[in-house]
Amino acid sequence: MTVSDTHSSLVIVDQHAGPAEDSTHVSSQEATTDPSSKEDEDQPMPNVFPAIPMIRSALYLTPVPAACVNEPCIMGIDEAGRGPVLGPMVYAVCYLPAENEQVLRDMKVDDSKVLNEEQRDTRFHKIVAASDQIGFAYNALSQQDLSEWMLQRTKYNLNAIAHDTTMDLIQRVIRAGVRLSHVYVDTVGQCESYQRKLEQRFPGVGFTVAKKADSLYPTVSAASIVAKVVRDHVLSNWQFSETAVAEHLDTDWGSGYPSDPNTVAWLKRSLDPVFGFPGIIRFSWSTAENLLKEKVLVDGWPADREAEAANGGNLTKMLKRKRAQQQQAAEAAEHDAPKVVQGQSELREKLGVTSGSLVGGSSDGEEKSVRDWLMGE
Repeated sequence: MTVSDTHSSLVIVDQHAGPAEDSTHVSSQEATTDPSSKEDEDQPMPNVFPAIPMIRSALYLTPVPAACVNEPCIMGIDEAGRGPVLGPMVYAVCYLPAENEQVLRDMKVDDSKVLNEEQRDTRFHKIVAASDQIGFAYNALSQQDLSEWMLQRTKYNLNAIAHDTTMDLIQRVIRAGVRLSHVYVDTVGQCESYQRKLEQRFPGVGFTVAKKADSLYPTVSAASIVAKVVRDHVLSNWQFSETAVAEHLDTDWGSGYPSDPNTVAWLKRSLDPVFGFPGIIRFSWSTAENLLKEKVLVDGWPADREAEAANGGNLTKMLKRKRAQQQQAAEAAEHDAPKVVQGQSELREKLGVTSGSLVGGSSDGEEKSVRDWLMGE
């Protein structure tokens, strides 16, 4: 299962904000022409956030500004929450007509990591308020979906998830009617190969894939702010769905990164010796996996433990070897299939059987002949 396989189950935050059939639809919210105006901060914030607790992934797309349909647009893409052991990983895009890029500069957008919470919230509010010029979208990938994808039998790693989510958001923006001319993407890893992949997928669009793009290109900075604010909103408003946990567990989990001592301490406090972690945790992260192995009393079925012990204490390696053996057996069976058919033909000729079962309808003597022939006697 991949990101694209879960589209039908994505939670749409606002049904009116999905890919618009009428691409000229403009939000009814009025935006002042001065993006730094104090009036923007006083306007009520529309609901653009996922429902809490966010168990499944949530998708949000703003209505497309009319100008973005008729004029060439630039778009930035960034994420928030790739490394933490808890909460969602959010991918966001932000776009506007290329000739209006100064609007974002006037908002003083920047890499969300160098802005404090108040600065991020203020700039996010301005982005939302400028709905006649700026559009954005995000896909908040829930910790539960991330765990399921990464723990499934067919390996689906973070890089593949990142690429698929990015391309899906680009496709949705194009489908909504935005006239995309160039896209800027922040990435960790190989920029050149990723850029070629995007150019091949979207041949009519230019791409720039760069490290630290969130500090180089205003559209990526804006996307960085959207992604970070959405993730922070989910975490700061989190409600535990586990009733027993909600009664006594705090939310002082620090930054959420495995290297944060406050996060590790919270993980240990939240770990139930029987039921494990609450649903906010990404079970596929090694930090969580190691704590589960160390602290949880119920660590699997007896047969699993026996198999793990028999394979050097590593059940994962055992399963990989088992799958490899099954694959080899399947390939061998496929390779030997013509020989089996040929052998059956020889056997039928030897026994004088023209159709039907070779053994089921034969006499005791014929059954012995079959056994002798199969054994090479």
